[in-house]
Amino acid sequence: MSDDLTSNRPGSRSTPPLAHGDSFASGMTLLLAMVVAQRAIGFLCNVWLCRVLTPDELGQWNLAFNLMVLGAPFLILGLSGSFGDMSNIIASAVNSPSISDAPWPSRWH
Repeated sequence: MSDDLTSNRPGSRSTPPLAHGDSFASGMTLLLAMVVAQRAIGFLCNVWLCRVLTPDELGQWNLAFNLMVLGAPFLILGLSGSFGDMSNIIASAVNSPSISDAPWPSRWH
């Protein structure tokens, strides 16, 4: 009964079983395993898509997927939040009678 980790006796040292050892090394090992598993699943999905889709459909899929992968950092960085401000500037520039009346600085034209 002395090996009971859930005892609430004063002075007893109870440590969860997963806290033993180096937690950084175990975390990095888990991270590496997850990355390898993710890459393997992605590779198998691509092989399956190559077998199922026609060359034209595969090209369309690759184009759409790559645009999505390249567009994700812009969404994460919050650049989409600045489009509202820029749309007001562009709208007032389009509605201005001449380019010199545009709202952007003179060095831009």
